[in-house]
Amino acid sequence: MNVLFTTQPAYGHLHPMVPLGRALAGFGHDVRVMSSRSFQPQLSASGLVGIVGGMDWLESDIAGGFPEYAEHRARGESKRYLQSEIFGWRTARAMASDIESAARGWRVDVIVREPWEFGGAVAAAKLGVPCVLHGVGSAANVEEVFDLAGDRLRELGNEVGFEGLNWLSGATYIDPCPPSLQQASPSFNPEHHQPIRPEPFDTTDGATVQPAWLDGLGDRPVVYVGLGTVMNRWGGLLERIVEDLRQVEADIVVTAGPGRDPSDLGTQPDNVHVEEYVPLTLLFPKCDVVVCHAGWGTTITALSHGLPLLAVPLGADGPRTAARVHQLGIGTVLTPDEVRPGAIAAHVTNLITDPSYRRAAETARNQIDQMPTPDVAARFVEAAAS
Repeated sequence: MNVLFTTQPAYGHLHPMVPLGRALAGFGHDVRVMSSRSFQPQLSASGLVGIVGGMDWLESDIAGGFPEYAEHRARGESKRYLQSEIFGWRTARAMASDIESAARGWRVDVIVREPWEFGGAVAAAKLGVPCVLHGVGSAANVEEVFDLAGDRLRELGNEVGFEGLNWLSGATYIDPCPPSLQQASPSFNPEHHQPIRPEPFDTTDGATVQPAWLDGLGDRPVVYVGLGTVMNRWGGLLERIVEDLRQVEADIVVTAGPGRDPSDLGTQPDNVHVEEYVPLTLLFPKCDVVVCHAGWGTTITALSHGLPLLAVPLGADGPRTAARVHQLGIGTVLTPDEVRPGAIAAHVTNLITDPSYRRAAETARNQIDQMPTPDVAARFVEAAAS
């Protein structure tokens, strides 16, 4: 069976699908992933076969691919513009065209796409092959697509001969969200629903040199700080968080993220370690608290290790995820405006010393452990294709 995954060019879109892709490849299927030319190194690092398709851009540099984005962001319209114009129209049309071209030389049996990549849905409908939607985070993310990009997506559907929005979601949904973090999505009701354990993925298979200080952690609490791979440049926020945490009696591990030089954060004391990237699957077993932007990848990796969080949501699905973290007692939340001197340190100290947060996080970890493995979800995709 030939399986084509499609993704927008961002780690947060790709990584949740990698375990399913590897499971399908392990069953002997020909699995390929299509994304932008500039994103091919990231596809190669996943261990899956990459195919160039769609517009050439990176979500970590939206303004580089779409210069007009800066103007929309200045007007407070960045999220709607990203969802409707970039995801729901321009990238979708280019991706659909390239999928159809690729299918002339490589038969496509099933397409697996993520919630913000719509070219795969268009191409699947035109080619007459099944389309499986692999969730990222809560199903509420799919609901948001209808709210923010519905008009543009209807226009896209009409352009290729599909009415309404039913062509978007297909009949099958792979759901990586633990039940306790799930949020209702009344407009999204797929006929077939398959949970999948959200197994954290990063490049730990020889692609990254580990820092020498990593093995020395553990004599005192370890706090991780990161703002993901897209929002890591957010208005000096990372610098303010790190500066405040210097007063905490702990080892502080900071990842600056792609496109940022760790030296930008200045000279640090001995207990603060700043790198561009550290594989979280190696670091989190040593950690006690995670400070992040409530992005799905970092949040679910933290919960998979039973770690409490301080969430500083910056956009996308961050505010919804942060709200659930707070409601479940897994962590606390600060808005970016609330990150004032002393605030981060006080919250982190509370998360370290109050055992109730760790207990709640371990409850979430146990729930994740009980979810079906990627192998089970791979059999579900096989059934969908047949």
